[in-house]
Amino acid sequence: STLFPYTTLFRSASKQPWTIVSMAREAGRYIRNCEGKVVVVISYMVFRHVYTLRLLKRLYPKKVVQACVVPDIFFPTRWIHKKVNKYTERMSSKFDAYVLYTAKMADYLNIKKGHYEVIEGFREVLHRKPESGVEFKVVYAGLLNVRYGVGRLVEAMQLIDDPDVQLHLYGAGSAEQMIRNAMQNDKRIVFHGRVPHDEATDAIYSASALIN
Repeated sequence: STLFPYTTLFRSASKQPWTIVSMAREAGRYIRNCEGKVVVVISYMVFRHVYTLRLLKRLYPKKVVQACVVPDIFFPTRWIHKKVNKYTERMSSKFDAYVLYTAKMADYLNIKKGHYEVIEGFREVLHRKPESGVEFKVVYAGLLNVRYGVGRLVEAMQLIDDPDVQLHLYGAGSAEQMIRNAMQNDKRIVFHGRVPHDEATDAIYSASALIN
C-alpha cells in the first residue's frame, strides 16, 4: 500500500516517545540511587534504546557510562527506515564502549580503537552428538525473517554441489514460504518450523556448523 510509510511513521512517532520516557524514568530511578558511575548497557542498536541511552547521558553526564552490544547492523530498504537508521548510527557512534561481533562493524560505525571489544570466535560444545548419515549438517534456529539474511542463506545452497551438505532451519517468520519453495527444488534444505526447546537444543548440538 502507498500509505504504508506514512502509517508506519505515525505508529512509530506515537509509540516510541512513551517507550523512551518509560525506560529513561526506570533507569534514572536506579542511577540516582547508586553511588559512583553506572554502566548502562543496551543489547541492540535500535532507535528507542539508543535515544534512551543518549538521554540518560545528558541527564546524568557524570554518572552514566554508555555501552552498546552490536550483534548486527540493519540495512533497511524504505526511505523512512533509512533516515531513522542513519540518525541512530550517528548517535551510537558517540557511545563510550562497544561489544562487537566483528572488527568491520567498528569501521562502518567509525568507532575509535580502544573503545570496543570483538567477541567473534568459536565455542566447543561438550558431549556433542554428531548425527549419523549426514556428512555436514548446517543448522539455523531462530527468527526466519528475510531481513535477517535467511534468504541469502537458502540461496547459498545453490552454490554448493556437495550432496552431503544439508541446511536445517528451525523457527518461524516471513521467510517460511520462500523456504518451502526452495525445498521443492533442493531436498538438502529441511524446514522443521517451530519445535520444543529440547528438540531445538538437540539440533544445535548435533550440527556440523551452527549459523548464529
